[in-house]
Amino acid sequence: MSGVITGTEEPLGFPADGALREARILLHHRRIDPLWKNAPKTGGYTAQSDEELRTIRKAARGRVYGFLAERMGLTRDTCHTAMFTLEQCREAWVALNGVTYPQVRDWAKLGDRRKPGKRRAA
Repeated sequence: MSGVITGTEEPLGFPADGALREARILLHHRRIDPLWKNAPKTGGYTAQSDEELRTIRKAARGRVYGFLAERMGLTRDTCHTAMFTLEQCREAWVALNGVTYPQVRDWAKLGDRRKPGKRRAA
């Protein structure tokens, strides 16, 4: 994801002072990124090619953000560190503390069954 809204030159999120910038960086490097980047190994997947590895990681990244959004009570569209305040960075840090990718994957498998009246297309 780039630093601008797709198709525009508008920044994604809002500017950060030093403390917020550092919080966002730490949140990514120590909580969010390890979950999705290590998904091929920790999620029990077997990638046969670089393309499959990229596909697994892309799906895992979306799952991690979906998981985090639900834990924080946000929509998936608003769950991005560039939009987080310092307090939201702290909340996300706690929400992901001790979480493993297999837990995220299990959460994702539940899909729309978490919401009454919604069904996944087969």
